[in-house]
Amino acid sequence: MTGVRTLTLVTLLISISFFLGEATADEHEFEFRFDDPTDGSGDIDADSTLDLKVEIENLFTDPKDFQLDITNDGDLQSSGLRTWWSHDGQTALSSEATNLASVEVGKNGTIEGITVTIRATENALYGEYNVDLRCRDNDESDPETTEQIIQLTVNVNEKAEVSLVIAEGGSSEGSVDVG
Repeated sequence: MTGVRTLTLVTLLISISFFLGEATADEHEFEFRFDDPTDGSGDIDADSTLDLKVEIENLFTDPKDFQLDITNDGDLQSSGLRTWWSHDGQTALSSEATNLASVEVGKNGTIEGITVTIRATENALYGEYNVDLRCRDNDESDPETTEQIIQLTVNVNEKAEVSLVIAEGGSSEGSVDVG
């Protein structure tokens, strides 16, 4: 009878450990999210730039090192948009890179103000675009628990071009409707 009780107790403990082990595996050790604006979106006119900011919060009790990527830069370029990291949360960057190989976040710390700059060229196509950002924990190897992806949203405003020629002897007063 003691052997049956022991076996039952061991089976119960093993079952509980599997359950608890899976619960902690699904929890993230960091959070990658929008910073400013808090909805991660903005409007831009052709031939101008827009800065959108993200942040990383380290939920772990040890310092962490993260890699950040803009994963769809090529697609955006074909629509007249250029994207790059312009600030890593601590230092302004001049390289216009789509990859930040190392952003260090202290234990239980947050790095805010990590900036993506979007430039709409003069010939940018109007419409709404997503800028895909990936944050990967450089200290771990399991991509399911060490990688998070968010999308910034950029709306390129439509630009209407109107030219008006006044005929000889005509009035310089009038109106133009753009539809």
